[in-house]
Amino acid sequence: MGRTVSVDEIRDLDLLTIGMVNDMYAELNNDDYKYATVASQTDFDLF
Repeated sequence: MGRTVSVDEIRDLDLLTIGMVNDMYAELNNDDYKYATVASQTDFDLF
């Protein structure tokens, strides 16, 4: 899963809310997780 924002410098954090930073950190930790079941495009279309 890709992130739309990457923080390269500490001053960039001023542009983000704490919630956005928390979400980015959580997604960073999930990037390498191997899920047993992954939804397909058909699954999303049915949703």
